[in-house]
Amino acid sequence: MTDPMEPRQKAWLHSFLDENHLNYTTSPDLVASPAQIRFMVVVDQNEPYYPCSERLYNEIMARVKSPLLGELYADVWSRISRLVQEKVEDPKQRDFLIDLLNIKYQHETSNYNIIPSRVEKRLFKLFLVTTQIEDPLIVEKTARNKRALEILKSHDFLRAVNRLAGPHHPGESFEEGNFESLRRHIDAHKLRRLFTASVRKDLWEKNGPLPTYDQWEEIFSHEPTDDGWEHLETFLLTPRKDLAGHWERRTILYLADQAGEIVFDAALVEMLIRLGHTVILVVKNASLYDRVYLGDILTCPALKELTRDAEIITTANMSKNDLAACLKNDRRFKIISDGTMEKLNLARTSVTFSRVFKEVDGVISKGPDQRGRFFESRFELTRDVYSLCSDESNDLSVMFKPMCPRAVHFSSQDLEDRAGAIINQMREAKDKGNTVMFYSGIVGSIPGEIDTAIKVMTTFVDYLSQQQAQTFIINPSKYFVEGMDADDLMYMWEQVQRSGYIDIWRFQTVNDIEKSFELMGRKVPAQWVGKDSTYSTGCTKEMGIALDVQKHNREMQIIGPDPEKFFRRGEYGIGLFHDTKLNEIYER
Repeated sequence: MTDPMEPRQKAWLHSFLDENHLNYTTSPDLVASPAQIRFMVVVDQNEPYYPCSERLYNEIMARVKSPLLGELYADVWSRISRLVQEKVEDPKQRDFLIDLLNIKYQHETSNYNIIPSRVEKRLFKLFLVTTQIEDPLIVEKTARNKRALEILKSHDFLRAVNRLAGPHHPGESFEEGNFESLRRHIDAHKLRRLFTASVRKDLWEKNGPLPTYDQWEEIFSHEPTDDGWEHLETFLLTPRKDLAGHWERRTILYLADQAGEIVFDAALVEMLIRLGHTVILVVKNASLYDRVYLGDILTCPALKELTRDAEIITTANMSKNDLAACLKNDRRFKIISDGTMEKLNLARTSVTFSRVFKEVDGVISKGPDQRGRFFESRFELTRDVYSLCSDESNDLSVMFKPMCPRAVHFSSQDLEDRAGAIINQMREAKDKGNTVMFYSGIVGSIPGEIDTAIKVMTTFVDYLSQQQAQTFIINPSKYFVEGMDADDLMYMWEQVQRSGYIDIWRFQTVNDIEKSFELMGRKVPAQWVGKDSTYSTGCTKEMGIALDVQKHNREMQIIGPDPEKFFRRGEYGIGLFHDTKLNEIYER
């Protein structure tokens, strides 16, 4: 297919990606792989993802000194220079730092191709490194959180937020007087009041008298603006069929924003958990102005009190298996960082964040900056997103962005159910006196050859079935479903492989592959010559599992290449089917 971009335009795009550290090929240790980004964003093969609005991207790609970019750059400089003036007391040190930051600022903005939030992150990091101030706004943030907690615990707030809701107007799906409908009415009103309170930052950024009951009544009397509240209410309060008054349990990714607001977010998390949900609260990995970061959770007295029951996850590269186990444990309040110290940038988030994003039922996002990244971008997402922040009148605004219809989602439960069905087949085969064989082979380890790999495996397994009596052979390629990535497949198959029903575990050999092509009446293609299961990173992981299973099931036989030949392979890429090192070969 011919590349539609002109060479000059394509060069500028590559420069933009490199300058913003968004190119996985040139910065694989910093940037999420394309497969990892596809956990969160629906992008086509080789389509670049960029963490900014479409308008901003078009301004940058126009290769002109955009007034919009100039204004945003100026806002960045205003914030960082004000921070220096407020936090550096020594005049000489202050002048030195202003000059140093200005040099960096001029360099970063000279070509008008850097996303403003990336400029801000670099300037802020330079400030931290130079001054050795880990969190320059710690005093202000602590004060806001303390003030917000006083408001949250105040008699007038508690009285207003818990006041019985007004007249009951059930929706079409509820009968008048139905307990389920009444319960939803009560829960919806309290949720709406808490969300409304959570965006009123004017209340904790000043030190006047605490709001009175009448003031809270006035605040709560305003309906949410925009089109998202009904969607959010339905998401959080969908009745369970087995028990009236209880809601379908959701796993929610909750993206926090600023100090002060986080106190009400914690109160909302508490209520969501009481409603039966599991909540993963997301904060920044390091300080960034008044944004909440992991250090705040661990040190701020108000936040320590509110999050004392939370499970804090600091692992940046959590595996699929570990994450699934974590989401199943009894701790329904969890806290992670997104792995960054900048405004929401999905291209730089941690593996843990990306995997959680893929696993949850929906995303609640707070604040205007995160709204911009989700709603002003052309990119569609793999999960439903609900954005909440204050509007121009300081009222609650709720927006909804549904997941892309093309997004494919296999929950851990889905994968376990699929594994369970295969295990049942194995059990039935054993009950009939059959030998159970598991066949491991190349499926996706040769990029672009998945269809051929499936045909090769199926042809050989059919051949084995004709040659061997009373043998039930599991052909993994038969169970491959479009949209499954390596995370999904490895998780599903490990359940099967550790079931204890495998008598023979056979790994694909060179001879197997050659026989398959012979049976298909074809010569072995060049990219397949000499290949066997040792070439597959997935098979390498499976050999490790096979050896572990064999320790407990000594009678299980392993057939195929010498196990030592497997472990030349590295880690399979996040969401990929092949060794990450193979990208270097196929992307040249």
